[in-house]
Amino acid sequence: SVGASCGEVSSNVRYTEKSLDYGDGSDGSLVVSGAGTIVNSYTYLNGNEFSGEKEVSVNSVSGFSIGDEVLIIQMQAGLAVGSSGNYEFRKVVNITGSVLKLDSGLENTYGSGTFNGRPSSASQVVRVPQYTNVEVESGGSITAAAWDGQVGGVVVFRSQTTLVTDGSI
Repeated sequence: SVGASCGEVSSNVRYTEKSLDYGDGSDGSLVVSGAGTIVNSYTYLNGNEFSGEKEVSVNSVSGFSIGDEVLIIQMQAGLAVGSSGNYEFRKVVNITGSVLKLDSGLENTYGSGTFNGRPSSASQVVRVPQYTNVEVESGGSITAAAWDGQVGGVVVFRSQTTLVTDGSI
């Protein structure tokens, strides 16, 4: 679902609009007419980051700014640090060198730094664009950067008002 993150969902649970986060619209409207449009910026964690930490060391801060919402996600967990599929959303409150300072401590532990091997351990940080409206026209598509063993493979954004998909996501 767009604009929402759902963990365990039961048929007895009803989500109301108040429980969904549609974002703040700070990236304006997005109209996608071409195929293969990538809306996210990606970087990977340089090493392991543990529950409670408010700063994460990343490979590159290019494409990230103070105030951005980010998704932190464990993609592979081959070294017994972190669990594949763990994720959480945070806001970036400061950037110093290659360190992103977050608005609150991590809930999960994330393993990273052993890429393209056996076993691999990879966690990434993905910028979450905040659109007012998103329209994907016929023939247009939003896609993830290809997973390269370090980053990619994830599409995430928020749409404050409408999402129209005549194309594909």
